[in-house]
Amino acid sequence: YAPFHAGADDAVRILEAARRQGKFWETLELLYRRQDTWTRHHRVQLGAVWQLLPEVGLDVERVKADMKDPRIAAVIEQDLADAEALGVRKTPGFFVNGKPLQPFGARPLAALIGGAKVSTKLEVLNNLVTRVDVLIIGGGMANTFLHARGIDVGRSLCEHELAETARDVESRARAAGCTIVLPDDVVVADELGEGVDFQTVATRAVPRQSMILDIGPESARDLAARLEACRTIVWNGPLGAFETPPFAAGTATVARAAAELTAAGRLTSVAGGGDTLAALAQAGAADDFSYLSTAGGAFLDWLAGKTLPGVAVLENP
Repeated sequence: YAPFHAGADDAVRILEAARRQGKFWETLELLYRRQDTWTRHHRVQLGAVWQLLPEVGLDVERVKADMKDPRIAAVIEQDLADAEALGVRKTPGFFVNGKPLQPFGARPLAALIGGAKVSTKLEVLNNLVTRVDVLIIGGGMANTFLHARGIDVGRSLCEHELAETARDVESRARAAGCTIVLPDDVVVADELGEGVDFQTVATRAVPRQSMILDIGPESARDLAARLEACRTIVWNGPLGAFETPPFAAGTATVARAAAELTAAGRLTSVAGGGDTLAALAQAGAADDFSYLSTAGGAFLDWLAGKTLPGVAVLENP
């Protein structure tokens, strides 16, 4: 079930590998076992899968005719119709083991990486700066990068000891032609909690006693505008303390922008990790994302270019 969230091209490769191993029907059953729980955009991507099957010698009409359950044949017809209606064709595949199965998503390609600490996502950052066009850094991680640029972040969560590491990441990004985006304005408060006093300030004007708890509205609008120029985004981690109102606004603004672009067929959006999915759901944006992965650790490994054992087996049957 899970591998089919990787992309239509990837799903076709899995089905083709399953056919070579004599496991086509078991794999196909797995694909459709939980189809009723999928979002509309997951279903549209299944339509793209059926469009691609002939390229690996699998006849869609023959597959439908051989289906034991006629309801599945009807579902396939609907998936194909939805994909045709939205103009979905060969959906770009994504990378496995640091190498693209197809080009690493349509470009320009953005990655949005949030969360608390740089130390937990250092491998991800170092891998992404060589593979994406735009790297958006948010959450507590952004504070470390701001500090590395000589900006006072007050009492914000910040790994001061990793300033040099952050500068190294920025240096690698410049060498690779990747643009790193940090917030220009932020929402700050003296403590984290519902009902506390807060204000929006320029990034370089954070009061000494305050903590950065979200990106500001100007930064959120800037990110939304940047996404309009992108074709693909991969997302892991919130941009602020989204669990506590009012510090969810930045994440929600960007999430809704990505969802709207995806629904319009202008963006392929891939998100993974429990906090990320919770933030997208809270923003009402989750259903319009192209792919959602609940496997946070595996998703981070994938972003870091590590070998995923399950996919490695399928790639080397």
